[in-house]
Amino acid sequence: MSEHSLNDYTSDPESSEDEIEPKLKYVRLSNDLKSIFHKSSATCIAVHPKFICLGSHCGYIHILDHQGNSIQGKQLKAHTVSINHISIDANGEFIATCSDDGRVFVHSLFSKENNLTLNLGRLVKTIALDPCYYKGGANRRFITGDNNLTLYERTFLGNLKPVVLCESEGLVRSMCWTSNGNFLAWSSNVGVRVYDINSRCSLGLIKWEEHSGMSTERFRCNLRWADEKTLLIGWVDTVRVCIIRKRSAIELANRDLPEYLVDPVSTVQTEFFISGIAPLDQQLVLLGIPKVPEAEDSQSPRPQLYIVEYRDNDCVDVCADSLSLRDYQFSRNCRYSIRS
Repeated sequence: MSEHSLNDYTSDPESSEDEIEPKLKYVRLSNDLKSIFHKSSATCIAVHPKFICLGSHCGYIHILDHQGNSIQGKQLKAHTVSINHISIDANGEFIATCSDDGRVFVHSLFSKENNLTLNLGRLVKTIALDPCYYKGGANRRFITGDNNLTLYERTFLGNLKPVVLCESEGLVRSMCWTSNGNFLAWSSNVGVRVYDINSRCSLGLIKWEEHSGMSTERFRCNLRWADEKTLLIGWVDTVRVCIIRKRSAIELANRDLPEYLVDPVSTVQTEFFISGIAPLDQQLVLLGIPKVPEAEDSQSPRPQLYIVEYRDNDCVDVCADSLSLRDYQFSRNCRYSIRS
């Protein structure tokens, strides 16, 4: 999805006598989105089965149905500058946002009693609500990412207490929490770290590989949990599939180790730069930008949506669709994303 607009697509399948049924159906979102994009551009988006939440360059949160219609009374002025990230709890009752204005905004969609605005006084690039935030109690917690990764949770008296989970690894650029709240993955300057929330310990660090002659900072690390113990990573032109597994009794008896570890089981290099990753049954959906030589005045190529099957350290393309998005010629790789 382009963060500039939600627009048309074109599919370029090879012609054949027996037409193959497409794997995906594309629908253009319009309605109230048209007027929203006339006023500002989108900077981030989150999707829930009940609604879509759109963050704008002007600091507004727009809550829409899946046809692009604004839900009455659900436009919120949360920040003074661009919204960096949006998180929604599993039940669709709370949303959280963060921004370079240094504020964290947690909003209840059905009550004003549990709203929260927190001024951290520093740039906040990413935020994640506990998936079970709606349940209250110990689940009323969230994590922010800047130069540190910090968990905010309620004390016995109900006060908000910050706990630094990780520091000194550089800017936290993205993170993803499993739906059961047990494991968290985040990316920083050194790689992707996986963390056991219950045991409060790191399960491992998957370090970045060097890319000669390429500035990796201009690529966003895309993280997605396919299930409670399968992590998908898409960064630059590499896909990694990692499994969290429980250590054997022999491993635990010999050394003082965490109960679980993260095990990279598959690494695949693609012929395009990855802008988004998502599971689709036993396959992967990848949003990519074809690799082309860069020049100062060059325009960006058309983004493509790939469905691939991965086996060990190899993947096979099932299909690929070229997407026609407004002003794609001027959008760079990091301006696109997939949300599901």
